[in-house]
Amino acid sequence: MQPIGSEVTGAAFVGDGEASMTPPNRTQRFMLNKYSGAETLKEPFTEAVFRFSDGTDKTIRALGKGGAATGGDADHATQILRDRNGWLDGTREMHLEMQFLENRISGLRGQDFFLADFHTTKHDWLTYLFNPQDIHENILYASETLGAKGRRYLVAWTEWHKQSDLDPAGHYVLLPEHDGPRVIRIKHHDMSLDLKNTKTVEWSAQTTVEPMMDNIRCLRFDLVNNAHSESHWYEDSFWPSKVLSVADESGMSLAFMHKKDQLLVLLPNPAAAGSNVVIGTKGRADMIYEVTAESFGLIEAAWYPQYGRWGGRAPFHWTVRVPRPYTVTGSGRTIREFEQKETNQNGIETQSDLPVNFPWVIFGQFRKSEQTYVGEESKKSVKISIHTVAINGAGTPDKKLETFFGESKDILKLYENIYGPYPYEELHIAQMAPKLGFGQGPPYFVQLTGEVFLPGSSTLGQYSMHDFLSHEIAHQWWGNQVGWASADDDWLSEGFASYAAGIFIHALQKNEGLHRMLDEWRMAAKPGDKEAPIAAASMLQGPNAGEYRQDLLYNKAPYVLHMLRVQLDDEKYREVMRSIQETYKSVDISTEMLLSAVNKATGADYGYFFDQWIWDVGIPSFRYSWRSERQADGKYLITVHIAQADKNHVKRVLMPVHIHFKDKTIPQYKPVVQQEQDIKILSPTEPKDVTLDDDHTLLADISKAS
Repeated sequence: MQPIGSEVTGAAFVGDGEASMTPPNRTQRFMLNKYSGAETLKEPFTEAVFRFSDGTDKTIRALGKGGAATGGDADHATQILRDRNGWLDGTREMHLEMQFLENRISGLRGQDFFLADFHTTKHDWLTYLFNPQDIHENILYASETLGAKGRRYLVAWTEWHKQSDLDPAGHYVLLPEHDGPRVIRIKHHDMSLDLKNTKTVEWSAQTTVEPMMDNIRCLRFDLVNNAHSESHWYEDSFWPSKVLSVADESGMSLAFMHKKDQLLVLLPNPAAAGSNVVIGTKGRADMIYEVTAESFGLIEAAWYPQYGRWGGRAPFHWTVRVPRPYTVTGSGRTIREFEQKETNQNGIETQSDLPVNFPWVIFGQFRKSEQTYVGEESKKSVKISIHTVAINGAGTPDKKLETFFGESKDILKLYENIYGPYPYEELHIAQMAPKLGFGQGPPYFVQLTGEVFLPGSSTLGQYSMHDFLSHEIAHQWWGNQVGWASADDDWLSEGFASYAAGIFIHALQKNEGLHRMLDEWRMAAKPGDKEAPIAAASMLQGPNAGEYRQDLLYNKAPYVLHMLRVQLDDEKYREVMRSIQETYKSVDISTEMLLSAVNKATGADYGYFFDQWIWDVGIPSFRYSWRSERQADGKYLITVHIAQADKNHVKRVLMPVHIHFKDKTIPQYKPVVQQEQDIKILSPTEPKDVTLDDDHTLLADISKAS
């Protein structure tokens, strides 16, 4: 490539080479083996394109032999450089040019990237990227063709943190807040959203930014050029977003560039670490979608300036105006609701003093109802509002609304007992279209598939009103107050929310409801378990990937948490949950941080538990037999022989052994640590039967030998 300011940033290679790498932990080795056929990549290649800002050209020159390329090789190298750069230019995952500009304009140190795009016989083109601005600094991609246009898209095969962030076992030990994008931090969003129709959002934002490094000369935000993930960034056919102006706090215009889903803003003077920089932006985005015939939402995308995972955590103040007769609800504490007659709009002003991820609003012809919940322990008042729409001419009956309010209060009461006080001042619940089959729980806010608001939707089991409502309210603690640091940790949000819903169902219907949930989770977990560990659920790609992800996060993960709770006991589990919610308020945590909290509370090492259930695959099948033998002293020696079918993923479990006598059953808990082992128990009387795990405390298939 032609040098940029005398700096070489790319090169092409034609010849014989080999790429080799081994991920540092069992989860990522499993994923590499799943996609490539081996836990270590060792692939010969004949062509490669390199992009870098770390001086790789100097290393190549030092190691190689100098000399001009001959005509054929030079032409070939030029062609593959042009072709591969053209392909990389259209991908949505990489912003190399914008990152290079940020690095050089601000003179950032330790932020340089390296990319190798190499052509293999077995896997076609593979792409390795090292980028210190990503929380997973190392990523290996393949590319796949999707859609009628024959475009190629990056598919992550394996990703891992840099070596210094890991312990010898490959576990992530760096605090996530010290990792990933760390050039700036957004301290506050103050934004006005003007919706004159049901297509376009006009936004005006004052974004307060704190540089994390000295001498910052430019700011780089996430801001999509369009919100259609299957389009190239430069296409504007679907959901385009356009920045109209950028200014400083005084209103002076600032130079900016909006490309590659990034907004790069040039500052008039260098900004020091720890200072406050206020950037004013105005833009327009076609980001509204229809939820029902009478309600609308905003597309999940960074269509205003954001920074970090899910836009980063920051307090916010929003003023939203929508066309009448619609009204607005969503995230935040309500400051005021108003009518703006001169523009024929209704509006709402909301704010959050707490730093949150993923604030959200929807609008529609809502019927609003309100009640107040008062915390039993905290004595804190929480305003609950429910926003419903008419579907097929019928609205939500008053009796159904009362049921919703009553159940919401019961859920809050239960969760406050386990997790601590409800995090926010208000809880807004809104109805979406029927038959969507999902809900969402942004901060302060729950939106649910429409049918749960209709009469007759209270059937127990998955996808009932009880399950949806309790799951999404749980996200106020798990996902919002305590977030997840990376895709490795998605299960902390969905798994805990699903298990919290299971606890509520148990409270509602006692053991019958709990056993129903456990059976559903166990059966649904099996297909996904073969595809990936829980920690890699969000890496899955290809046919049925979404279903497998759901199997792992919404079914296997809550069952694993049930096993953990049984091992800890209810009081210790509550202690751990409250400790995490109190210690990590408004923090995104890693799985390793949860493990550390469990270890601290128990004084034991639960690393084995997380290794085998979160970071590895396998739902064990136990087969057992038993016998009893009368001893010389008249007692009976019970021997239970247990064998695990999967020799490659042997699980260490605390096995409940139920000894049945004529008039009673006595459970004993015995460790199973080998693929085959005998458990010996001395009994004063002869048992009638011996069974294992009668209460379904283990995620396992258990059968008795004939």
